[in-house]
Amino acid sequence: MSTISTSDPLSPSMGSRPGTTPREQAREQARQDVAVAAARQARRNTPTHLIILALLLLGIALVCTLVAGASRSSAQLRLDAQKRQSTRVAELVARLNQLSEAERSGIQRWGQPAERVQSKIQQAAVQAGIKAAIPPVNPTRSSPIGDAQRIQFKYDIRDESLPALLKWVEIATRDVPGLEVYAVRIRPEANQWDLNVTFSRWERTR
Repeated sequence: MSTISTSDPLSPSMGSRPGTTPREQAREQARQDVAVAAARQARRNTPTHLIILALLLLGIALVCTLVAGASRSSAQLRLDAQKRQSTRVAELVARLNQLSEAERSGIQRWGQPAERVQSKIQQAAVQAGIKAAIPPVNPTRSSPIGDAQRIQFKYDIRDESLPALLKWVEIATRDVPGLEVYAVRIRPEANQWDLNVTFSRWERTR
């Protein structure tokens, strides 16, 4: 006589945790399914475009930093060059003032007309290699002091070569007795230099 065993539909199935009912197992499976679906949805909703945008912004920031560094280096080089030129100008002015002081001590010759002085200043520009012709200027005269008065010649000259401009000032004060530098200003422009210089000279009034 064979024995037929029957299984209770509410009894735990094979492989299930001990003490859990099929209903609990169903609820657990449902929770797992919901968790998996939520994880998949979260991955689909991840704003990858924001990540890409952030990487692009980071790359742009790095490029801007490199460009700014290069610009600062270039600006520093220009500043150093201008400082060297300013030092040369200061040394030149100091030396010219020393020469002028020596001339005023008794070896200078007064009395040359202003026209002859300007002619020598123009010749000095040619010797220095300045390309543009030096135009004549209207000299200004100070009030007489005793039997002498100061005459000033103001020039605003542009040239591609700064050494040529400085050489012109040096030659002019060397070749014209009593001529000295009263004021000077040098300014760099796009493709040339702008020299604004005022020469002065004492002349006898009689």
